[in-house]
Amino acid sequence: MIALALGGLLACPAVQELRTQERWELIAINQDLSVLDAQLTVGNTGWLRGQGTVSLDWLIRDQSPLRFLRTGLPEETETLTHGGLLVGPDALRHEDDGTWTLAIRDAETRAQLTLRPFLGGPAPVPWPEAPDAWTVAAPVVLGEVQGMVASGSRSTLVDARGVLTRRRGDSPPALRGTARLAVYVLGEGVAIGLDGSGPQAMSWAVVGDLALDARDARLTRGKQKGRLVLDLRPTADLVAHILPRQPRAVRSPWTHLHRLERWVLGAWLGTPTRRTQGARAQLVMGGERSEARAVIVEERFE
Repeated sequence: MIALALGGLLACPAVQELRTQERWELIAINQDLSVLDAQLTVGNTGWLRGQGTVSLDWLIRDQSPLRFLRTGLPEETETLTHGGLLVGPDALRHEDDGTWTLAIRDAETRAQLTLRPFLGGPAPVPWPEAPDAWTVAAPVVLGEVQGMVASGSRSTLVDARGVLTRRRGDSPPALRGTARLAVYVLGEGVAIGLDGSGPQAMSWAVVGDLALDARDARLTRGKQKGRLVLDLRPTADLVAHILPRQPRAVRSPWTHLHRLERWVLGAWLGTPTRRTQGARAQLVMGGERSEARAVIVEERFE
């Protein structure tokens, strides 16, 4: 009976059409390795068609995290013309002066953050040429994130380095059971990143005044538990050893789906988990060593 019910649900149009999604992610890390993970997502198919979701995790060293989740009705959700997403009273906006602002207003949780870009990201695959294809882009690969996050009587200032990404199109990897592993190295004049796999991967590397060729970048797991190695050789003489540190945020990347859709897809693909964690990056370039902050984002099925 369970198999018949599962087969029927998988055959229904609402599940077959779980394809289109848009997600903005603002990731930032403080000097003390406190981590911000903010996501704004909307899906245009399925039972919750057009409904938006906003989630925020502010992971503070040696304290309990500040966490927020809101859903907005379709009539309260809007993709903004100049960049960003509006979900009810919350919004990520690209302002006229080139900065990005994230505002969350709730009775319990409040956030007001500004991202001032230092470096823009690599150009995405042009959407007009393949309007339905899944694409990833990084409008900002290194910026200054400042502002405030508060929940109840707790309030904390944010003074961090951040990256902003946009993911959009049909057949998102997370709805196909495809795992994701991303690393962003964010330092003083250092922006190195690898996000995704195959033809839809983004990679970049800027160190000081040098823009390095990162097209051959690859990310592997080191011998020590949790350690990652980001290697740009042979096109660039740069290796980054990524050493994860606590704290860590754990969420589901399917928060924008109806719970029945999540159950069906989970039975089919496994249960997805998104983990965001601060890290230290040890950089080796041309025989010289240096350090920077880093953030690891992993979405996997268990």
